[in-house]
Amino acid sequence: MVAVIYDMDIDASPSDKCYTYFVDTTTGEIIGGRKGYHETWYKLKNNL
Repeated sequence: MVAVIYDMDIDASPSDKCYTYFVDTTTGEIIGGRKGYHETWYKLKNNL
């Protein structure tokens, strides 16, 4: 799982600037994704 926060010149919440990609660790292939933070990653990153 890789979360990318894009540098945008608009006033938006961090979750609107972020996209989380799901990557196959064996092949390196992107196998999905969704707009915003993946909740588990966000909680881990922010010690919640």
